[in-house]
Amino acid sequence: MALTTANAQISIQDGANAAVNLTAFTSIGFFTPGNLVTFALQSTAGINRAEFTLICPKYPGLHGLVYIWTPGNVNGWQVTMPAATLVSNAGPVAGIRVGVTISDGAASIAAIYNDIESSAGGAGTAALQNSADYVIRNALPAYTNVAGTLTGNANGAITSTMADGQTPAVGDIFLLPNGIAAAGVDVGLYSITAVGSGSAPFSATRVGWAQGATVLPKSEVLVRRGTLFGLTTWVNTLAGLTNVVGVASFTVYPRYVGLLSFLAAGTSTFNTVPVLSTGTTFVGITRQSAAGTALTIQYALTSISSGALGTASIVIMAALAAGTINTADTSSVNVGIFNQV
Repeated sequence: MALTTANAQISIQDGANAAVNLTAFTSIGFFTPGNLVTFALQSTAGINRAEFTLICPKYPGLHGLVYIWTPGNVNGWQVTMPAATLVSNAGPVAGIRVGVTISDGAASIAAIYNDIESSAGGAGTAALQNSADYVIRNALPAYTNVAGTLTGNANGAITSTMADGQTPAVGDIFLLPNGIAAAGVDVGLYSITAVGSGSAPFSATRVGWAQGATVLPKSEVLVRRGTLFGLTTWVNTLAGLTNVVGVASFTVYPRYVGLLSFLAAGTSTFNTVPVLSTGTTFVGITRQSAAGTALTIQYALTSISSGALGTASIVIMAALAAGTINTADTSSVNVGIFNQV
């Protein structure tokens, strides 16, 4: 008996839910993260052997698992799906494919594939590396956050001063960091839906895959542009494996930021760069352009206090051998701030 299209289909049963038949190559099966899922053939008529294979390199515990069905066996293969599934900028992507190779009594072969995805958008684990157009450096107009949508409480725009020197536009994705966000639960990535103006409030919605997703420690945001934070990498420093966007108060810090600072009477103070902690943040200083009299050859960190963007403080100085400030030195210096995240 030749194999039929109907015989070569997969059914998927998510936990106690009813089984759903999938059409080879075209339909996508869905599962609830952590559920016990049963895969089976829709029909075993005329089939002599079926070999199910899970193809999911991102999940080593599942990848390459094989179940072989032959007549007389129970037509059902139970697999516990991962509790944390991946999501991407495009939506939930479990990265799991079920391949089935089937033969009939005459040794004819049919091979079919079906993709299986998380059943809830944004209910998985955010990809470890994401991107943003820029960082919000200064406070947005006062807003209210409703289910991941920020809406200005009054008319007002997102300005370039807020957007690290960039011109905000609808569709831009920005990183709203702790220290600038009105609340820790607001920290994250947002897409601008309305820039706002003197006659309309701004609005921005959390990127589609993120709301409800779990963000793992050390997850990164790559920032594309900005006068200060362009090409920097920000890291989620919140510990734990169950921190959900929209619920947890996240903390993000840049790995490294370089800036040009100008000494005034031998010293400079700034709070424009977040400092993870005084024990794990290091500052390097080199002179770029000499200015003033009695120039020094050593530049030092006078004090540093930890904190988020706008609340941390770094003080550097031109140091004399006695450890005092050389007030005659007004050079410009390159400063590198390294957060060990």
